[in-house]
Formats: sequence, structure tokens, C-alpha cells
Amino acid sequence: RRALAGGIVVTAVVVMWGWSSNQVTTMEEDSSRLLVFRAPRNEISTPAPTPAPTHSHTRLNHKNGSSSSPPSSNVYDPLLPRPAKKFVYLISANQKHEMHPPLEDTADRDVIWRTFEKPIESGYPHVFAPGTGYTEGRNILMLRAIDIAATMPGRGYLYYIFLDDDTVYFNFGDNNHNMSFEKSMPENVYERFERFLLKFQPAVGHPTYGGESINTSSFTTLFSNVDHCCLYAIHREALSFVAPYSMHFERVSGWASQNVFNMKTTMLFNERRLMCNAVRGRNPRHADYGDVFKRQHGPSVGAWVNSARLTRGRIRLPGSTEVPGRPKLEKDISYVMPDDFLKKHFNLSHPLIQDLVAFRKRKSVRCVVFGQCKPFLQQR
Repeated sequence: RRALAGGIVVTAVVVMWGWSSNQVTTMEEDSSRLLVFRAPRNEISTPAPTPAPTHSHTRLNHKNGSSSSPPSSNVYDPLLPRPAKKFVYLISANQKHEMHPPLEDTADRDVIWRTFEKPIESGYPHVFAPGTGYTEGRNILMLRAIDIAATMPGRGYLYYIFLDDDTVYFNFGDNNHNMSFEKSMPENVYERFERFLLKFQPAVGHPTYGGESINTSSFTTLFSNVDHCCLYAIHREALSFVAPYSMHFERVSGWASQNVFNMKTTMLFNERRLMCNAVRGRNPRHADYGDVFKRQHGPSVGAWVNSARLTRGRIRLPGSTEVPGRPKLEKDISYVMPDDFLKKHFNLSHPLIQDLVAFRKRKSVRCVVFGQCKPFLQQR
């Protein structure tokens, strides 16, 4: 934390998250930046009774919260063809409750909650974080999921899926064969969305939402805006650029972090941001905070994000083959942004990129996103 005394700014020491699950990262700002992960250890807790895995050969059993020790050859191996679980849903709410439709753990899915009023009795892997805001809460959830993924075979989850607790999701366009991406799509709305993600593997994917216009002649379209309340999924490789959520404008609007996120995904993954037209979301309590913010502050946010760039024009990852404006329906490249690519195209002293660099240096991120797990395992 920063204290002001006699005109002198005193900045707290930076403390990076260690490998105990009850720790969270605290990245302090400099004089021009907001905190990325503000909450100190005594504000964020994992309720008893279940402890987190703490050693290199522990694998979490998400059915009952216990842990077991699988064969060492099946732990932290980046060469395994498939992750232990493909999806993790990350939900922020005042307290845990039933989603509509219900959303539970499965063989391919974990659900992790961040609550800020009432802790969840089952404890780990959920996070109780009183006094934390919307953007900070999502960063905390993301880091919790990445640290869990680092304990799984195959680097864990393929997609990190964020959603709010008050949005209702339902199937859409079943009577229109043009909107079907498969002849027989799952009836369960979450399984349908997951099938869409596995089939096309976009960098970022989400369903249609609210008042958005829908292209009823196709099963997918590109999207230009993701609302805070909308369910959306980030491919683990894309985390190498789009994470973490920026808190630079947090005192202006809670919507700002999503605006920055949208600009970052457009900058690098424009044709790989796919909308699943066969799933739709609706939030009955949604307000127009995003529209108000965009009208008042959108240009200044856009200018700030663009000021992080060193090069102009289209930025393409190595090997990119997409056609501008046309959805890319196959994953033919890695979404990982290499270190040298980042240095070439972006200003490392910019606050947005400084947060990104700090995120990329985390040991669990190097393992899960970049596949650098052997050095990580030796250091644990």
C-alpha cells in the first residue's frame, strides 16, 4: 500500500504469489498506476477445511476436495496430448448460489467461485475475497485457476471461462440449420458452448448476448464487444497477451477493464474471436454502465491502449493466415506471444505491458501458458 507523509510517497514492497494456495499476488503500482492485484493475504482466504495441494506431486480431486498423488510421470508433463480438464468456469458473486441453468463440475469441467460476502463452506479451490472489486476479483480467479492447472497433467485447462452469476443462458436457433455448427448439438447449454470451443478453438469465444444482432445465416460471427456479464472463454495460449485485467481506469469505471480487454483481443486475435450463435445469454438486471462509459471515456481508453504499441498497422502472430474480417474456423497457429515478439511490437515501460510482463514471469504461467514446466518443477 502507498502512504503519503510529508509529501513523500512510500510504496510497499512487491510480493509475488508463492506456491501456497492461500497467498495471492500483490503487484504495487508506481506513481501513475493502479494496483493490479490489490488484496493482501489477510483479506483473501481459502475457507477450511480443505487445504490446497502444496507439493509437486499432488493432484486435486475436484469431486471431494481431497488430494491424491498420481504417478510422477503423469504430472507437469507438457507433452501430454490433452489436459486433465478442458474447461474452468470462473464466477464472481456475493455468495455461491445455483446458476441458471445449473452449472456443476464434470469430468471435463471445474467451477471456481470468488465470493466477497459469504465464504463457501467446501473451501478450496473457491476464494473468499471480501473488499475486492470486480476486476480484481477476476484477476484473483484467473491466478487461482492457473495455479491449479499447473498441478494437472498436460498443463490443465484449455479454456478459462468467465461469467457473472446473474446472467441466464439458453439454446438459440435450433430450428435454423444455418445456425447449427453440428448436426446434433448438445441440449445442455454449457456443453454446447464447450463443444463449439473444442471444434473451432478460437483465441476468445462467447455466445450471443442480450440486444446484440445475430447473423441467422451462420453458426458464428466475429464479435467486437464482450459485456462484463457475458460468458466468454479465453484459450490458455491467448493468456500470454490478453491477461491480466487492467485496473488502470478502475476508479473511473468498473467496465473499463473489459474495454481494455476487448481492444487487446482485437489488436492480436481479431479473426479468432468467435461468437457461438447457437447459445444466447440475457441479464434481466443489466444497466447501461458500459454504454455510458464508452461515450464518455472510450476515446481516452483507446488512446492509452494504443500508446503501448511500438509498431503501427496490423500486428500478426508468426504464421498467421487469417483473412481480415473473416472468422478463422481452425486453429492453425500458436496463440502464444513469444518474448521477442512482445519486445518488438510493444513498449515494455508502458503500464499495460508492465502488468503483462509481470504476469508472464509467474512460474505457474510459464508452465501452463508457455509449457516451461520442467524448470518450474525443479524450483518447487
